[in-house]
Amino acid sequence: MDEVVLVDYFQTNNFLAFSALLLIGIIGGRLAHMSRFLPRITGYIAAGFILGPSVLGLLSHSLLDRAQIFTGLAISLILFELGTHVNLRWLVTKREIFLMSLAEGAASFALIFLILLICQLSVFNALLIAAIGVSSSPAITLLIAAEYDVNGPMVQKSLFLTALNNIYAFLFFTIIIFLFQFAVPGYELTWSKVLFPFYSLFGSVTISIVLAFGLIYLGRFLGKHENSQFAGLIGTLILANGLSQALSLSPLLTSLAFGIATVNLDKREDLLEVEFGHSGEVFFVILFVFAGAHLHASSLVSIGWLAITFIVARFIGKLIPILMVDSAHYIKKSQSVAVAVTLLPMAGTAIGLLPGITRISYETGQLISTIVLASIAVLETVGPILTLLSLKVMGELSNVTPEDNDAKDDIPHAD
Repeated sequence: MDEVVLVDYFQTNNFLAFSALLLIGIIGGRLAHMSRFLPRITGYIAAGFILGPSVLGLLSHSLLDRAQIFTGLAISLILFELGTHVNLRWLVTKREIFLMSLAEGAASFALIFLILLICQLSVFNALLIAAIGVSSSPAITLLIAAEYDVNGPMVQKSLFLTALNNIYAFLFFTIIIFLFQFAVPGYELTWSKVLFPFYSLFGSVTISIVLAFGLIYLGRFLGKHENSQFAGLIGTLILANGLSQALSLSPLLTSLAFGIATVNLDKREDLLEVEFGHSGEVFFVILFVFAGAHLHASSLVSIGWLAITFIVARFIGKLIPILMVDSAHYIKKSQSVAVAVTLLPMAGTAIGLLPGITRISYETGQLISTIVLASIAVLETVGPILTLLSLKVMGELSNVTPEDNDAKDDIPHAD
């Protein structure tokens, strides 16, 4: 009985729970890092799984819900960083990559939709899952690239494709929700509901542009001081999330568009490049420990076959267009496969789109959430290892080992 009381107190004391989350997550990441073949992110996820409801139960569902403010900020920071990799001039100067993104986004959407129809899902469910399946998570690639000091052209290509994938997913999802809300029995249609998708899309973009100008002028005022600019960025991102929630907009789309607007409007380069550094590492730990805590073996058992089918269809849909475009430019097939593998992980955008389904139909939302979350559980578990192997195949993983990077961090730098 005393143990039950102790666990209950632990779950209601946010300071104890979050300290355990960070400390055990950091320890798990360090153990994975020391293995020489596992990235830190695998340790974070494993630590979350052990602490979560499926094992020890120290991180309860209610506690995870209360911590959404931290995970939301982590996802916003990652999406902003992703947006800064989208130089709009690439759409003209590197048209083959833009065409590749259109092809793999459309192909993955179409293949997932057809496969799910064959699996006897309804048209509406298959379309929504296909729209979510177009999205990709940049967090794993960003974290591993930072851990192993990788920033070559293939990584930039992967991040550019990932950013465009998330934009396509938002667009597909918005269009599908807009069209199918008319077919829901008993759904009361009003002008506000008809116009809401357009309001959400253009409102998020408008806020992102206004905040981008604000951040640029703030950076100009603060000067080239990394700590001050990072603090200013965090404050502006929190403001972006707050405005998005207050105005019923998408915080995820706002953060991504904010990053794109910032890097393309900063003509005088008043802002420093986003460097997560030691402060940003905390957000990664929080995000992936919580991702691990949401892993449920029971979901994988009950609907695992459908999640695996979804994952395979999604990978093939992304791989074939990439192979076709790359072969026309004489790029090795192994590198094309490696880029496609880095697009496999899903997380923030996919999870962020799920509540929009539940608002229309609770039953539909539950079914789609189960399939998508089961897929995310698989991809977030194997994704770090596959991404690390992909970076090696790309030839962009430096010869510097994780231990060497740690040693470099300990070398004092002259001011």
